Amino acid sequence: MAEITAKMVGQLRDETGAGMMDCKKALTEAAGDMEEARTILRKKGAAKAGQKSESRVASEGIVDAFVSESGSVGVLLELNSETDFVARNEAFHGLAHELSKQAAETSKPYEDVPSLLAGLPSDLITEAISRLGEKIAVARFVRFDAPTARGAVGAYIHKTDYKTGVLVEVAADKEVSSIDALTNLAREVAMHVAASRPQYLNPDEVPAELVEREREIARAKQDDDPAFANKPEAAKTAMIEGQVRKYLEQTVLTEQGFVRDPSGKQKIKSLVADAGKAVGATVKIVRFARYRVGESAASEAGANG
Repeated sequence: MAEITAKMVGQLRDETGAGMMDCKKALTEAAGDMEEARTILRKKGAAKAGQKSESRVASEGIVDAFVSESGSVGVLLELNSETDFVARNEAFHGLAHELSKQAAETSKPYEDVPSLLAGLPSDLITEAISRLGEKIAVARFVRFDAPTARGAVGAYIHKTDYKTGVLVEVAADKEVSSIDALTNLAREVAMHVAASRPQYLNPDEVPAELVEREREIARAKQDDDPAFANKPEAAKTAMIEGQVRKYLEQTVLTEQGFVRDPSGKQKIKSLVADAGKAVGATVKIVRFARYRVGESAASEAGANG
């Protein structure tokens, strides 16, 4: 029997992403034949993926983004695996990017994950499952299509772990001679959203009951603080509205201080206004989505038409 060396095991592991022990067993079974060992691992990976897949949880993974060369179409996608080891695998990253690209380049946008999967080459994911030996699942994706000549899509992926990603669409109220400023704005806002985690796009999106809750909290603080007992009503009202403004600055994208400005004085809304001046049009953030691996789809942020 051929000697199974550590170098052979390491090579097979690098090529397939399979575990060390699985690679050693496959090489032993194949009597040192590397090609046969790859086949054995693929067969075992496919069999493993088919055994009680409903009970296996793909809770690790990455977020990937693809933006078209024109900057008018973008996709944000979360791909899950069972272990972080596989999520770090180059082949897994390649699969995620191919899925994002497929979703962005189709002429008829997919409505949901099942329709995306139905439109893919039949062996794209099954091949990956066979090679990597784990359950792999598309958790969710979103696609933004910006208006031609007056809109742009930008993306940001947090590349220390690829577990956070953002997609942003911006648009002007008329066609502009160059969308470079809009493209840059979308990218900058996407980076900001990744760091600041806004819950809403504009103040109008915040439910009225949440705003009133902040007012009630502020009133309760006043009632419990003797220093407010003799203050005029105008001062009390100003304090209450200040509490509301602070809440909006923490949760609403346009009201947040831009993360690149250490002073916190430049708001996102002023960043957008500056981009508008650069292109000679009124510009707005149309919508954004922020994905974090493992979060529910409820973490996606909505749109403002």
